[in-house]
Amino acid sequence: MTKTEDIIECVNCGEVVDASTDTSTYKTPCSNCGSTSRRYLVKVRENLQILDGWEMKGKRPGEKKPFFEEMSKPDYSHSRKELVKKERLIDRDNDKYLERITVYQTDETIHHCEEPLSKHVGHGLAKNIKK
Repeated sequence: MTKTEDIIECVNCGEVVDASTDTSTYKTPCSNCGSTSRRYLVKVRENLQILDGWEMKGKRPGEKKPFFEEMSKPDYSHSRKELVKKERLIDRDNDKYLERITVYQTDETIHHCEEPLSKHVGHGLAKNIKK
């Protein structure tokens, strides 16, 4: 979010001057030194949030599918119109599936699924598989 602040200072002493009563022909003298010379400043403050993420897969030689997949990364929720953190763990050796989606700003959990991987069917590409 961008914040701006307009400041009027006295050139001689740096005192902040209330120029609300100034006109084109009259400038209010500085209360500290009496000067009518002005310095006009605009301060701009911008907040920046840096987000990072990661993904990893464990594969064995000769096997197509990884035995282990894990990721934690930022994602955009179109329904909520905000950034969310998406975490997923797929552990084929231990038959484990975990997915958690939380809001970055509040850490509120908006989706949580933890179940055996063998029971996690009918999701993603598996929705289109016909038996």
